[in-house]
Amino acid sequence: METSSSQSMSGSQLRPTLYLDVDGVLFHTGKRTYNLRPEAGEFIMWCNDHFECVWLTAWAEVMIKQLASLAYFTCASRWKCPKWKDKKTEGIDFNTDFVWVDDNASEEELEDIKLFHRKGRIQDVIHVDPNPVDHLPWIQEQLEEFLNRWRVNEGIYKPMDDRFKEEVDKALDGQ
Repeated sequence: METSSSQSMSGSQLRPTLYLDVDGVLFHTGKRTYNLRPEAGEFIMWCNDHFECVWLTAWAEVMIKQLASLAYFTCASRWKCPKWKDKKTEGIDFNTDFVWVDDNASEEELEDIKLFHRKGRIQDVIHVDPNPVDHLPWIQEQLEEFLNRWRVNEGIYKPMDDRFKEEVDKALDGQ
């Protein structure tokens, strides 16, 4: 039996999928232009290390590949670019755990996320404000929270209970 690169032999995912928009996420809106957000390269590398990454954008695939090579995002030039016609959700695999980061998901697309949600799957949308210049650290924090929930759901680790956390904090403060 063949498994995709994001699936283990048992059928569980090795890493969740990240669907990433381009404009409004990697770029912030300026006066009549889009400007690459600071630390976009580091953000892309971090995403690549933690997720199966997929571009989910209205940009043509050739434009994304050019952007990735111009901005030295070599890993990102290999990310998949699903085809979709009317809604970005047509490019999402709802049989996987995923998080979708976008600045302009439509109400209809958000309804699709609810409608096609698979029981037992962790499936989220992170809505990004396209305006703040330094917004990538906030996006990364949201993605880290998603990863923590995914790891717990997969049984990779269990969160510390509050009592144990308090004991650890006390021990660390006493040093």
